[in-house]
Amino acid sequence: MTYSPSNVVGDYFEDYACRVFDLDRNDPKLVGNVPDLMAKDGSFFVECKAASFKNGGVIKEEQLFRFNKDISVRRFYVFVFHPICENMHQNYPTARRLRNAFDRSSGQFQTYLFPLSIVLAHFDKTHKRIKYPGMTYEDKFCQLRYRPAQKIFQLDSGEFFRLGLDPKQYQQRELHERVHILTRQGHLEDKLLGSFHPEFL
Repeated sequence: MTYSPSNVVGDYFEDYACRVFDLDRNDPKLVGNVPDLMAKDGSFFVECKAASFKNGGVIKEEQLFRFNKDISVRRFYVFVFHPICENMHQNYPTARRLRNAFDRSSGQFQTYLFPLSIVLAHFDKTHKRIKYPGMTYEDKFCQLRYRPAQKIFQLDSGEFFRLGLDPKQYQQRELHERVHILTRQGHLEDKLLGSFHPEFL
C-alpha cells in the first residue's frame, strides 16, 4: 500500500515541535483555519513547516492571511530543516522507514521559530508561485529556504532591508545550537524559554 511522504513529514515534525516546545496539536477538524499547534495555556499559536536543506518551508497565501486576520493571540511559524531531500518514495518505501530515517538524522535538524510579522514580510517580498506539487487547489505560495532563515535569525541588515523591517524591533535567542527563536520586542520569549525541552532534540 502506497503512502504519502508529505503526510509523514507533516505529522513527524508537528510531533517534534510539540515535544521540543511543549505544545498541543490543534483539532484536526480545524486544520487550515488555525495553525497546527498551540501553547498549552492558549497564549500563542504555531504553524509548523518542515523542509529539506535543499528546498524550503512552504508558506501558503490563503493560510497565512487567514491566520493574520482571524486570530488575535500571537502567532509564530516554526521552520524545521532536515537532510532528507530526494526520492522519499523510492528510498523509503514505507512510512515507518521514512520516520526511522528522520529519527536517525535528528541530530542534523535546524529549527527556526519566527513571529508572524517576519513571515508576512518574507511572503510579501518573495516571488510567488501557484499550485505546489501535492496541493489540491490553486493558491499562491512561496518558500523560506535555510540560508535566508539563517540570515533572518542573525538579524542580517541586508535581509531586513529586503523585508522592509527594523532589526532593532526583534530579539534573537539561541536555545540550542540547533534551535533558534526570534521574538518581536521580546514578547513571549520567557514563555518559550520556559517551555523548551532540549531532551527531545
